[in-house]
Amino acid sequence: MVSNGISNGTNSVNGFERDTPIINLSPDAPEEAQIAKEKLLDSAFQIFQLVSGPGECLQNDITGVDPRPHGYDKPSIAEPEPGFIAHSAISAALVTNTRFSDQRAWMTSIIAPVIASMVNAHERWPDSTAPNNAAFNAAFNTDLRMYEYIAKQPDVYKLFGRVMDAIATSPKSDLKHLIGGIIGHSCVKLAEAFPDLNFIIQDIPHVVEEGAKVIKENNEASIANHIQFQEYDFFQKQPVNSVKILKNTVESMGQQLHVLIMDFVVPGPGTVSSVNERVLRSRDVGMMQLFNSLERDLEGWKAILEAVDSRLKINAVNTPYGSFISVIDVVLG
Repeated sequence: MVSNGISNGTNSVNGFERDTPIINLSPDAPEEAQIAKEKLLDSAFQIFQLVSGPGECLQNDITGVDPRPHGYDKPSIAEPEPGFIAHSAISAALVTNTRFSDQRAWMTSIIAPVIASMVNAHERWPDSTAPNNAAFNAAFNTDLRMYEYIAKQPDVYKLFGRVMDAIATSPKSDLKHLIGGIIGHSCVKLAEAFPDLNFIIQDIPHVVEEGAKVIKENNEASIANHIQFQEYDFFQKQPVNSVKILKNTVESMGQQLHVLIMDFVVPGPGTVSSVNERVLRSRDVGMMQLFNSLERDLEGWKAILEAVDSRLKINAVNTPYGSFISVIDVVLG
Protein backbone atom coordinates (compact mmCIF):
# COMPACT_ATOMS: atom_id res chain seq x y z
CA MET A 1 0.00 0.00 0.00
CA VAL A 2 1.19 3.49 -0.86
CA SER A 3 -0.13 4.79 2.47
CA ASN A 4 2.10 2.33 4.32
CA GLY A 5 5.07 3.59 2.33
CA ILE A 6 4.30 7.17 3.34
CA SER A 7 3.86 6.21 7.00
CA ASN A 8 7.08 4.22 7.12
CA GLY A 9 9.03 6.87 5.22
CA THR A 10 7.79 9.65 7.48
CA ASN A 11 8.71 7.75 10.63
CA SER A 12 12.20 7.05 9.28
CA VAL A 13 12.84 10.65 8.24
CA ASN A 14 11.41 12.34 11.36
CA GLY A 15 14.36 11.36 13.50
CA PHE A 16 16.85 13.08 11.19
CA GLU A 17 15.08 16.24 9.96
CA ARG A 18 16.19 19.71 10.99
CA ASP A 19 14.01 22.14 12.92
CA THR A 20 12.47 23.75 9.83
CA PRO A 21 8.93 24.00 8.41
CA ILE A 22 9.85 21.47 5.70
CA ILE A 23 11.84 18.24 5.75
CA ASN A 24 15.47 19.27 5.42
CA LEU A 25 17.87 16.41 5.95
CA SER A 26 21.45 17.22 6.81
CA PRO A 27 23.90 16.41 3.99
CA ASP A 28 25.61 13.94 6.31
CA ALA A 29 22.39 12.17 7.32
CA PRO A 30 22.70 8.37 7.24
CA GLU A 31 22.08 6.68 3.92
CA GLU A 32 18.98 4.93 5.31
CA ALA A 33 17.43 8.34 6.02
CA GLN A 34 18.20 9.54 2.48
CA ILE A 35 16.69 6.36 1.05
CA ALA A 36 13.60 6.79 3.23
CA LYS A 37 13.19 10.37 2.00
CA GLU A 38 13.48 9.23 -1.63
CA LYS A 39 10.86 6.51 -1.08
CA LEU A 40 8.62 9.04 0.67
CA LEU A 41 8.81 11.35 -2.36
CA ASP A 42 7.97 8.44 -4.65
CA SER A 43 4.96 7.49 -2.54
CA ALA A 44 3.75 11.09 -2.35
CA PHE A 45 3.83 11.37 -6.14
CA GLN A 46 1.91 8.10 -6.45
CA ILE A 47 -0.73 9.43 -4.04
CA PHE A 48 -1.10 12.56 -6.18
CA GLN A 49 -1.63 10.44 -9.30
CA LEU A 50 -4.06 8.03 -7.62
CA VAL A 51 -6.21 10.71 -5.99
CA SER A 52 -6.24 12.98 -9.06
CA GLY A 53 -7.16 10.19 -11.44
CA PRO A 54 -5.89 10.06 -15.03
CA GLY A 55 -8.19 12.80 -16.33
CA GLU A 56 -7.36 15.50 -13.79
CA CYS A 57 -3.70 14.52 -13.54
CA LEU A 58 -3.18 14.66 -17.30
CA GLN A 59 -5.19 17.88 -17.63
CA ASN A 60 -2.93 19.64 -15.14
CA ASP A 61 0.18 18.26 -16.82
CA ILE A 62 -0.98 19.32 -20.28
CA THR A 63 -2.41 22.75 -19.50
CA GLY A 64 -0.26 23.70 -16.53
CA VAL A 65 -3.35 25.43 -15.08
CA ASP A 66 -4.47 25.02 -11.48
CA PRO A 67 -8.14 25.47 -10.51
CA ARG A 68 -7.13 27.84 -7.69
CA PRO A 69 -4.94 30.97 -7.91
CA HIS A 70 -1.56 29.80 -9.04
CA GLY A 71 0.92 29.81 -6.22
CA TYR A 72 -1.45 29.90 -3.24
CA ASP A 73 -1.82 26.13 -3.34
CA LYS A 74 1.90 25.64 -3.78
CA PRO A 75 4.47 25.37 -0.99
CA SER A 76 6.34 28.30 -2.55
CA ILE A 77 3.82 30.90 -1.34
CA ALA A 78 1.68 30.97 1.81
CA GLU A 79 -1.76 32.54 2.26
CA PRO A 80 -2.17 32.89 6.05
CA GLU A 81 -5.59 34.56 5.62
CA PRO A 82 -7.77 35.45 2.62
CA GLY A 83 -6.27 38.21 0.52
CA PHE A 84 -2.87 38.12 2.19
CA ILE A 85 0.22 36.31 0.99
CA ALA A 86 3.37 35.58 2.95
CA HIS A 87 6.67 33.85 2.52
CA SER A 88 6.95 30.13 2.94
CA ALA A 89 10.25 28.43 3.73
CA ILE A 90 10.78 27.93 0.00
CA SER A 91 10.00 31.48 -1.15
CA ALA A 92 12.08 32.93 1.70
CA ALA A 93 15.05 30.85 0.58
CA LEU A 94 14.70 32.22 -2.96
CA VAL A 95 15.01 35.75 -1.56
CA THR A 96 17.67 35.26 1.09
CA ASN A 97 19.89 32.63 -0.55
CA THR A 98 21.69 34.09 -3.57
CA ARG A 99 22.58 30.63 -4.85
CA PHE A 100 18.90 29.76 -5.14
CA SER A 101 18.03 33.13 -6.66
CA ASP A 102 20.80 32.79 -9.26
CA GLN A 103 19.51 29.37 -10.28
CA ARG A 104 15.97 30.74 -10.44
CA ALA A 105 17.18 33.58 -12.69
CA TRP A 106 18.99 31.09 -14.95
CA MET A 107 15.89 28.91 -15.23
CA THR A 108 13.53 31.79 -16.02
CA SER A 109 15.76 33.84 -18.32
CA ILE A 110 17.55 31.05 -20.22
CA ILE A 111 16.00 27.62 -19.73
CA ALA A 112 12.32 28.63 -19.94
CA PRO A 113 12.69 30.29 -23.39
CA VAL A 114 14.67 27.25 -24.59
CA ILE A 115 11.92 24.85 -23.51
CA ALA A 116 9.31 27.02 -25.23
CA SER A 117 11.33 26.93 -28.48
CA MET A 118 11.68 23.16 -28.74
CA VAL A 119 8.87 22.69 -31.29
CA ASN A 120 10.17 25.62 -33.35
CA ALA A 121 13.63 24.04 -33.48
CA HIS A 122 12.25 20.69 -34.65
CA GLU A 123 10.27 22.42 -37.37
CA ARG A 124 13.26 24.46 -38.57
CA TRP A 125 15.84 21.67 -38.42
CA PRO A 126 13.91 18.37 -38.46
CA ASP A 127 16.82 16.09 -39.37
CA SER A 128 19.83 18.09 -38.20
CA THR A 129 22.34 16.80 -35.67
CA ALA A 130 24.37 20.03 -35.69
CA PRO A 131 24.93 21.40 -32.16
CA ASN A 132 23.87 24.90 -33.24
CA ASN A 133 20.48 23.68 -34.52
CA ALA A 134 19.05 23.25 -31.04
CA ALA A 135 16.11 24.82 -29.23
CA PHE A 136 18.63 27.16 -27.62
CA ASN A 137 19.46 28.61 -31.05
CA ALA A 138 15.81 29.05 -31.91
CA ALA A 139 15.11 30.74 -28.57
CA PHE A 140 17.91 33.30 -28.88
CA ASN A 141 18.00 33.54 -32.68
CA THR A 142 21.70 32.74 -32.90
CA ASP A 143 23.96 30.44 -34.89
CA LEU A 144 26.39 30.28 -31.98
CA ARG A 145 26.48 27.23 -29.76
CA MET A 146 25.42 27.79 -26.17
CA TYR A 147 28.87 28.29 -24.64
CA GLU A 148 29.93 30.57 -27.51
CA TYR A 149 26.79 32.66 -27.05
CA ILE A 150 27.21 32.90 -23.28
CA ALA A 151 30.84 34.00 -23.65
CA LYS A 152 29.69 37.01 -25.72
CA GLN A 153 27.00 38.07 -23.21
CA PRO A 154 28.75 39.51 -20.12
CA ASP A 155 25.71 39.46 -17.83
CA VAL A 156 24.68 35.96 -18.87
CA TYR A 157 28.29 34.77 -18.57
CA LYS A 158 28.52 36.07 -15.00
CA LEU A 159 25.17 34.50 -14.11
CA PHE A 160 26.27 31.17 -15.56
CA GLY A 161 29.45 31.31 -13.51
CA ARG A 162 27.49 31.95 -10.32
CA VAL A 163 25.13 29.08 -11.11
CA MET A 164 28.08 26.73 -11.62
CA ASP A 165 29.54 27.92 -8.31
CA ALA A 166 26.21 27.26 -6.60
CA ILE A 167 26.09 23.73 -7.97
CA ALA A 168 29.69 23.02 -7.05
CA THR A 169 29.22 24.20 -3.46
CA SER A 170 25.83 22.60 -2.86
CA PRO A 171 25.61 19.94 -0.12
CA LYS A 172 25.38 17.18 -2.73
CA SER A 173 28.08 18.44 -5.06
CA ASP A 174 30.32 15.64 -3.88
CA LEU A 175 27.72 13.12 -5.03
CA LYS A 176 26.38 14.58 -8.24
CA HIS A 177 29.03 15.83 -10.62
CA LEU A 178 27.57 17.60 -13.64
CA ILE A 179 28.80 18.53 -17.11
CA GLY A 180 32.49 19.40 -17.23
CA GLY A 181 34.93 19.12 -14.38
CA ILE A 182 33.19 21.58 -12.01
CA ILE A 183 35.69 22.15 -9.17
CA GLY A 184 37.38 18.76 -9.32
CA HIS A 185 36.16 17.20 -6.08
CA SER A 186 36.30 13.72 -7.59
CA CYS A 187 39.90 14.25 -8.72
CA VAL A 188 40.90 15.27 -5.20
CA LYS A 189 39.50 12.04 -3.81
CA LEU A 190 41.24 10.01 -6.51
CA ALA A 191 44.53 11.86 -5.99
CA GLU A 192 44.37 11.09 -2.27
CA ALA A 193 43.84 7.40 -2.97
CA PHE A 194 46.26 7.15 -5.92
CA PRO A 195 49.15 9.60 -5.40
CA ASP A 196 50.94 8.52 -8.59
CA LEU A 197 48.12 9.65 -10.90
CA ASN A 198 47.89 13.03 -12.65
CA PHE A 199 44.59 14.65 -13.63
CA ILE A 200 43.39 17.11 -16.30
CA ILE A 201 40.07 18.88 -15.65
CA GLN A 202 38.52 20.58 -18.67
CA ASP A 203 35.80 23.22 -18.48
CA ILE A 204 34.84 26.74 -19.52
CA PRO A 205 37.24 29.60 -18.57
CA HIS A 206 35.33 30.81 -15.49
CA VAL A 207 35.22 27.35 -13.93
CA VAL A 208 38.87 26.69 -14.83
CA GLU A 209 39.99 29.90 -13.11
CA GLU A 210 37.87 29.32 -10.01
CA GLY A 211 38.66 25.60 -9.87
CA ALA A 212 42.41 26.07 -9.96
CA LYS A 213 42.12 28.61 -7.14
CA VAL A 214 39.88 26.38 -5.00
CA ILE A 215 42.06 23.29 -5.45
CA LYS A 216 45.24 25.21 -4.54
CA GLU A 217 43.73 26.94 -1.50
CA ASN A 218 42.04 23.89 0.00
CA ASN A 219 44.51 21.08 -0.60
CA GLU A 220 48.11 20.21 0.19
CA ALA A 221 50.65 20.69 -2.60
CA SER A 222 51.03 16.91 -2.81
CA ILE A 223 47.42 16.82 -4.06
CA ALA A 224 47.10 20.15 -5.89
CA ASN A 225 50.25 19.59 -7.96
CA HIS A 226 48.69 16.50 -9.52
CA ILE A 227 45.56 18.35 -10.72
CA GLN A 228 45.75 20.52 -13.83
CA PHE A 229 42.93 22.68 -15.21
CA GLN A 230 42.50 23.28 -18.93
CA GLU A 231 40.07 25.52 -20.82
CA TYR A 232 37.98 23.55 -23.26
CA ASP A 233 34.90 24.19 -25.41
CA PHE A 234 33.06 20.88 -25.45
CA PHE A 235 32.19 21.35 -29.11
CA GLN A 236 35.72 21.94 -30.35
CA LYS A 237 38.32 19.32 -31.17
CA GLN A 238 39.45 17.57 -28.00
CA PRO A 239 42.99 18.81 -27.10
CA VAL A 240 43.58 15.56 -25.24
CA ASN A 241 42.54 13.01 -27.80
CA SER A 242 40.61 10.58 -25.61
CA VAL A 243 39.64 8.22 -28.41
CA LYS A 244 43.22 8.05 -29.65
CA ILE A 245 44.48 7.49 -26.10
CA LEU A 246 41.89 4.78 -25.57
CA LYS A 247 42.80 3.12 -28.86
CA ASN A 248 46.49 3.21 -27.95
CA THR A 249 45.69 1.89 -24.49
CA VAL A 250 43.90 -1.09 -26.01
CA GLU A 251 47.14 -2.23 -27.63
CA SER A 252 48.84 -2.56 -24.26
CA MET A 253 45.85 -3.72 -22.24
CA GLY A 254 46.03 -7.05 -20.53
CA GLN A 255 43.28 -8.92 -18.77
CA GLN A 256 44.11 -7.13 -15.51
CA LEU A 257 43.83 -3.54 -16.83
CA HIS A 258 40.59 -1.62 -16.31
CA VAL A 259 39.51 1.69 -17.89
CA LEU A 260 37.02 3.66 -15.78
CA ILE A 261 34.57 6.12 -17.35
CA MET A 262 32.57 8.39 -15.04
CA ASP A 263 29.51 9.75 -16.81
CA PHE A 264 25.73 9.62 -17.05
CA VAL A 265 24.09 6.33 -17.97
CA VAL A 266 20.38 6.75 -18.64
CA PRO A 267 18.57 3.96 -16.74
CA GLY A 268 15.98 1.63 -18.16
CA PRO A 269 12.35 2.53 -17.41
CA GLY A 270 11.39 1.71 -13.84
CA THR A 271 14.87 0.57 -12.79
CA VAL A 272 15.44 3.53 -10.43
CA SER A 273 13.14 5.58 -8.23
CA SER A 274 10.68 7.82 -10.05
CA VAL A 275 12.31 10.83 -8.35
CA ASN A 276 15.71 10.09 -9.86
CA GLU A 277 14.33 8.84 -13.16
CA ARG A 278 12.53 12.14 -13.76
CA VAL A 279 15.77 14.04 -13.18
CA LEU A 280 17.83 11.81 -15.47
CA ARG A 281 15.30 11.82 -18.29
CA SER A 282 14.84 15.57 -17.94
CA ARG A 283 18.59 15.94 -18.32
CA ASP A 284 18.46 13.82 -21.47
CA VAL A 285 15.81 16.15 -22.90
CA GLY A 286 17.84 19.15 -21.71
CA MET A 287 20.85 17.96 -23.68
CA MET A 288 18.69 17.88 -26.79
CA GLN A 289 17.27 21.34 -26.12
CA LEU A 290 20.60 23.03 -25.36
CA PHE A 291 23.04 21.13 -27.57
CA ASN A 292 20.98 18.98 -29.98
CA SER A 293 22.60 16.04 -28.20
CA LEU A 294 21.63 13.32 -25.73
CA GLU A 295 22.63 11.34 -22.69
CA ARG A 296 23.57 7.74 -23.48
CA ASP A 297 21.99 4.63 -22.08
CA LEU A 298 24.04 1.47 -21.59
CA GLU A 299 23.61 0.43 -25.22
CA GLY A 300 24.86 3.84 -26.32
CA TRP A 301 28.04 3.39 -24.30
CA LYS A 302 28.52 -0.08 -25.77
CA ALA A 303 28.29 1.45 -29.25
CA ILE A 304 30.97 4.02 -28.36
CA LEU A 305 33.34 1.31 -27.18
CA GLU A 306 32.61 -0.80 -30.24
CA ALA A 307 33.62 2.16 -32.42
CA VAL A 308 36.95 2.38 -30.58
CA ASP A 309 37.74 -1.35 -30.57
CA SER A 310 35.40 -4.31 -30.79
CA ARG A 311 37.35 -6.07 -28.03
CA LEU A 312 36.40 -3.48 -25.41
CA LYS A 313 33.61 -4.71 -23.16
CA ILE A 314 31.72 -3.24 -20.22
CA ASN A 315 32.58 -5.33 -17.19
CA ALA A 316 30.37 -3.51 -14.68
CA VAL A 317 28.41 -0.31 -14.13
CA ASN A 318 28.31 1.11 -10.61
CA THR A 319 26.04 3.99 -9.62
CA PRO A 320 26.70 4.99 -5.98
CA TYR A 321 23.62 5.87 -3.96
CA GLY A 322 22.81 9.58 -4.18
CA SER A 323 24.72 10.03 -7.45
CA PHE A 324 23.39 10.58 -10.96
CA ILE A 325 26.83 9.70 -12.28
CA SER A 326 27.85 6.11 -12.95
CA VAL A 327 31.29 4.53 -13.10
CA ILE A 328 31.65 2.31 -16.17
CA ASP A 329 34.29 -0.39 -15.80
CA VAL A 330 35.74 -1.29 -19.22
CA VAL A 331 37.94 -4.31 -19.86
CA LEU A 332 39.46 -6.08 -22.83
CA GLY A 333 37.20 -8.98 -23.74
